[in-house]
Amino acid sequence: GHIKLDNNDAVYIDFPFKAQKGDNIQELLNCLLKKEQLMDGAYTLVGKIETGALKKDIISSLNGSFQLNAKDGRIYKWTLLSRILSFLNVSKIFQGRLPNITQQGFAYTSFLVEAEIRQSIIHIKKAVIKGTDMTLLFTGRIDILGDNMDMTVLVAPFKTVDRLLEKIPIITTLTDGHLITIPIKATGNLS
Repeated sequence: GHIKLDNNDAVYIDFPFKAQKGDNIQELLNCLLKKEQLMDGAYTLVGKIETGALKKDIISSLNGSFQLNAKDGRIYKWTLLSRILSFLNVSKIFQGRLPNITQQGFAYTSFLVEAEIRQSIIHIKKAVIKGTDMTLLFTGRIDILGDNMDMTVLVAPFKTVDRLLEKIPIITTLTDGHLITIPIKATGNLS
């Protein structure tokens, strides 16, 4: 990558990054977030960060993109996911016992995030978590500096789909064989 300073107190950054060894994502999250036991699984990460701004504005002027892929792991701590699972449990939309992620973790086979960074706000273009019992799809934005998010989450619980198709065969016709999803809006403070 390149970092360049000019005489007008401006900083220019062009910083591509890549991690493709398949290491455990837990080590990356420990380093970036200073928190342990958030999730594990083999991962790859590719992206870039760039900016051109005065030193005082550099933190709020980052642009770029990244793609994160993880596979065959478990999520142990994630408040948003815990609340989604709680909502599904309380609403009885999902038939069967949902995992308590703080006790046993939420098992996933693949975890994909494709995002753009514009003016230091992360815009999630596509995020897909394929779990053992459900798939979750996310879009929206995360403003780390402003401590807020605005996300739309689509949850596709496999057991619910099977149960609906079993009880109401016309659902197959109405949905043209596509997965049925439950939309959830997630907004508020990140903290």
